[in-house]
Amino acid sequence: MKVVFFDLETTGTLVNKHGIHQISGMIVIDGEVKETFDFKVQPNPKAEIVQEALDVAGVTKEQILSYPAMGYVYGQFTAILNKYVDKYNKQDKFFLAGYNNAS
Repeated sequence: MKVVFFDLETTGTLVNKHGIHQISGMIVIDGEVKETFDFKVQPNPKAEIVQEALDVAGVTKEQILSYPAMGYVYGQFTAILNKYVDKYNKQDKFFLAGYNNAS
């Protein structure tokens, strides 16, 4: 079984108002950790930034605004995933397991 365990840090708790500024986790295949990742990402420019959320993550607004753009990080993240699955084989996929992911 192939699983991507992941956790997101966001600029607040509302999905329609706040943005992602960090995604981290690990790739586990048949019970063995194959790779870990920790990407910092600049949130959507329209995302509201709540200071309390930044305090929980231990970052500043200036820090998250200096992170790489989402498009760049997306390319890095999908490159990791592509090492472990055949995107042309519909049976070769990951299960996703998010931390503290209520919905």
